[in-house]
Amino acid sequence: MRLVALAVALSLAACTTVDSLKPGVPRGTYESGFMKTTEGLSLTVTNRSYDDIWAAADRAMTSGGAVSAGVYSGRLKVVEKHKDRGVIKSEEGNFLGLTRAYVGIFISPAKPGADAYVIEVSKILKSRTEVIQGRDWEVDLLRAMAGSSAPLPMAADCSPRPWG
Repeated sequence: MRLVALAVALSLAACTTVDSLKPGVPRGTYESGFMKTTEGLSLTVTNRSYDDIWAAADRAMTSGGAVSAGVYSGRLKVVEKHKDRGVIKSEEGNFLGLTRAYVGIFISPAKPGADAYVIEVSKILKSRTEVIQGRDWEVDLLRAMAGSSAPLPMAADCSPRPWG
């Protein structure tokens, strides 16, 4: 009986990895002022170079979204950076220093010269049994990028919507 209970508990605690992060597909609705996707939230940026957008994404991820959140959280650890693919992935630690979630920033298209770029942030919990969602990294990181020292102008149709 104990063996069955252990097997059930282990199957319920199935874990994800940083490789499980992926960009989503726009849903056509807004959440917290940003376009909702199947995997997180996104923002469309115009009139900026790919290098500007990459720098804003890198700065937001490495500062833990502190630019706009006003509260420093040193719990994000960058584990993957691929400028050529437009991907930055991090691990979020808990108070014990163990990984509790993964956060990714995806920029598309990942090439210079585009008229507009879509920046998507997604977060997944490491364990499906995690009860506490933790920090809202999607909103915090997108706000940090939109309000950075060199603010990223947003496309008219995808600008943040007022709270409401």
